[in-house]
Amino acid sequence: MRVYWLGISELEKGTRKRTGVLTMDVKNAFNSAPWLDTMNALRGKEVPLYLCRLVDDYISDRRIIYEADGQRAEVKLTCGVPQGSVLGPTLWNVLYDDLLRVPLPEGVEYLAFADDVALVATAKDAYELEEKLTVAAERVSSWLESTGLKLAVHKSEVVVITRKRKNNDIKVTIKGTQIKSSRSIKYLGIQIDDKMMYTEHARTVATKAGNTLNNLARIMPNLSAAKQKRRRLLAGVIQSQLLYGAEAWAEDMSQEGWKQLGRVQRKAALRVACAYRTVSKEAIMVVSGIIPIDILALERHRCYAQRKGEQEPPDPGEPQQTAMDQWQEKWEATNETEGRIWTRRLIRDVREWTGRRHGEVDFHITQALTGHGCFARYLHRFGLLDDACCWFCGNTNDDPHHTFFKCDAWDNKRRELNMTIGEEVTADNMVSNMLHSKAKWNAISNYIHHVLTRKENEERRRKGLPVV
Repeated sequence: MRVYWLGISELEKGTRKRTGVLTMDVKNAFNSAPWLDTMNALRGKEVPLYLCRLVDDYISDRRIIYEADGQRAEVKLTCGVPQGSVLGPTLWNVLYDDLLRVPLPEGVEYLAFADDVALVATAKDAYELEEKLTVAAERVSSWLESTGLKLAVHKSEVVVITRKRKNNDIKVTIKGTQIKSSRSIKYLGIQIDDKMMYTEHARTVATKAGNTLNNLARIMPNLSAAKQKRRRLLAGVIQSQLLYGAEAWAEDMSQEGWKQLGRVQRKAALRVACAYRTVSKEAIMVVSGIIPIDILALERHRCYAQRKGEQEPPDPGEPQQTAMDQWQEKWEATNETEGRIWTRRLIRDVREWTGRRHGEVDFHITQALTGHGCFARYLHRFGLLDDACCWFCGNTNDDPHHTFFKCDAWDNKRRELNMTIGEEVTADNMVSNMLHSKAKWNAISNYIHHVLTRKENEERRRKGLPVV
């Protein structure tokens, strides 16, 4: 993908050039590779004669036997690389290597992976760009025809990458068919737009991942028996879809694109933590232990750039900031809204929280950590209650702090909890105690479950619903 960045970098340096990318699709590529041309390509690369004979024997005399209308029939094969075999990709590369040696006009380069070929050209204006890509496309098409392969012209796409706003439309002619430039094209699963901001790519993958999430949501509702580990495993499917190709687009992704990706990741995190959908993105990412998508993507890009030598590795004596460090900084700088203040008061260090070796969050624990749940203040805030008074003691502000640490209704349970923990449990030490040991996690978890179950039953009774 590095070749795509060349056009933008040149524009930024003031060369005022446009970059055009033309993708070309070979019709039924792997099944159409002629054996004769494959063998000629092997000989042309001076492969030893005994290996050529071995390959010739391997691909020759192949047949497809099938039944039609109760009768057995067979078709003799004369082309195609054996798909699914170890040798198949190598034979294809040997044949296709000759295409990449076809000379192109100055300023035009190949970009190829397997059978996906793209032509990347730079020029001062749209007219020159159109001419270069047309000449290059004709040469590629002619080579394909001479080799027995066919170009699916109707699948070809072209985009002009430039910061300029006018005169960016071009038409590339291939065998009499005109291909008009579009605002974005798809290559190797990545949507490349004319401004190299990848907004369309984010929208495309977010839609795909969102559909996957909707399907997975049916098997992991908030009150199901699925544990957090299983939920995170399913959410990993969503994350993989969102991060596809991040090494190429992370550094240039637009703010709108990050929002698109972040929305889907937030929905997945809500499912992982069994949270109310009103919980903020920042809070739910911490509670669920899922690193925000922008930090993950940029981390992948940085690691890839260092491996390729495009970015200097950190000095051995200098500590490198990790993704978790960046997340911690982002968490500390989060805007102070009511829900975020409460969650940040409980979970101060995301590294300690996500690095724990015991304890899983669930529907009730998430309510306690986010303040979004069966609390009169929360229900009143969203118009579900007339006031924020506690149902059990009459306090005028029934928020999570009052519920778990002040309400008279739970004095006996709190005393039992404090004796088990060995100190008075407060909002400032609750999470640190939970992280201290599995026994303390379970003790606090049981207390939270007891309190919220009683509150939920009271809410049901007030609504005239059967108590669980």
